[in-house]
Amino acid sequence: MYKIRSVFIFSVSILLASAYAQEEDIRTDHSTIERQKKLFSSSIIESLKEAHHLKTKRQLYWTDQFHKAVKIGKERHKYLLLAFVGSDWCPWSQKLENEVLTHAKFAKPLKDDLLFVWVDFPENERLPEERKEINSSLKEKYNVKELPTLILLDDAGEQVCKFGYMALEAEGFAKHIQTLVQDYKEMKELSETTDLKTVAQDALQSFYTKAKNLGCGKLQEEFMQAGLQIDNGTFFLLERYSNLLETLKIRDPAVQELRKSIVSRDPKNLNGTHFKLAMLEFNRLSNHPKKRGNPHAAIEPLMAYVKEFGKKDEENLWKVEMMIAQYFFSKGVMTKALQHATASYDSAPDSAKEEIAQSIDYLKSQKLFQ
Repeated sequence: MYKIRSVFIFSVSILLASAYAQEEDIRTDHSTIERQKKLFSSSIIESLKEAHHLKTKRQLYWTDQFHKAVKIGKERHKYLLLAFVGSDWCPWSQKLENEVLTHAKFAKPLKDDLLFVWVDFPENERLPEERKEINSSLKEKYNVKELPTLILLDDAGEQVCKFGYMALEAEGFAKHIQTLVQDYKEMKELSETTDLKTVAQDALQSFYTKAKNLGCGKLQEEFMQAGLQIDNGTFFLLERYSNLLETLKIRDPAVQELRKSIVSRDPKNLNGTHFKLAMLEFNRLSNHPKKRGNPHAAIEPLMAYVKEFGKKDEENLWKVEMMIAQYFFSKGVMTKALQHATASYDSAPDSAKEEIAQSIDYLKSQKLFQ
């Protein structure tokens, strides 16, 4: 009887211990869950605080009222800076906003000359329908393909330039925009107050290049037209040739007629005109390959240049040969790639030979696997 009672007491003790342990586990689980809830809630609160703080900083300088900003810009002769962003989902937009656009070091140097317009495409925040429509129409009007994108407009609403994220701090970003505005104002004043045909050729080339880099199509074309009238060299003719190649084929009569005019000004390639033509035509053909015919038609301009002027142009011969080698490599034609890489090595300056030799070794290793 004693043994039975002892066994019973032992069994009950085990059951009680087990129950107590389970209770402790439940308490522990509840405690863990409560702690996780608090941490999660705290994380959400901090995120919301941070987002609210950022939005508050943004509102110090930026407006989302585009049409009102355009009106004020015209009245006060201020330029507009449009920021196309995805504020709550695009990491580069968030980085640009947090590190540049909401900083006083960015906004204060610019606020006297610029108005800042926020064009947002959030995924989690619901914008008013009217705002969504305006933002979408602006995106389409200015052909914005990716976010973030910044667009600078002058006080008449003309686009000055378009650019994306740049690895600059707030102060450096502001200085970059100040330079863009200054260059544009200088070019615009020149266009409005001066007969461009009286501007020195070198200066006109410089203004044209600035307008081209900014993407100011209207000013670029004005400088182009003036340059074609006063330039006795080939700079503006080559620029016109490049523009034609964007829309027309090389064999188009208008393209061929312009090419003849260019060649006539430098028939012996003393100014490198034939080299520039070969490069433009190679870029055109490689970007628009033929679906039929010679699969290597793109390098024909380079091959023709090497044949006619290669021996007389030591400065560029090795570069052209290497471009031909790279082209053949991209098409998997290793034998010809190796042939032209070797020709590049033979004509290259000593400073470039080591790098070319490494390319040759790589081509040889690839050829073994064919």
